[in-house]
Amino acid sequence: FAVMEGQTKMKAELEHALGDINDPNRVTKKLGWFDWMDLDIEEAAERKRKEKEITVLDSLPKHMRVPSKVAPSFVPSLLTGIVCVVYALVLLMQYWSVGFNTWINYKEQNVQDVVLPEEMM
Repeated sequence: FAVMEGQTKMKAELEHALGDINDPNRVTKKLGWFDWMDLDIEEAAERKRKEKEITVLDSLPKHMRVPSKVAPSFVPSLLTGIVCVVYALVLLMQYWSVGFNTWINYKEQNVQDVVLPEEMM
């Protein structure tokens, strides 16, 4: 199986789009709300599958499909998920626990080091 890029991909998509142009049983309209009652279960499933196939890549079996070039790999996706979950837990812990909220948002001050301006006295 060769990776489809550039002209190879465009040629394959053209062949897929025009592959059934001379077929007398070609589907010309989408399956309606009650059209499925006139078909067998297998025919209706096949017709719905064909309606979902927009490009040649949609018609490939699942084991032959590859992810997009711009899709992140597994490790960055996993790390992003972990960071999002930890962030959500920190926000929720601040809401649920007063002790955790004070530990995160406040720091202890020495009273001896505090200098008040003369206007406040």
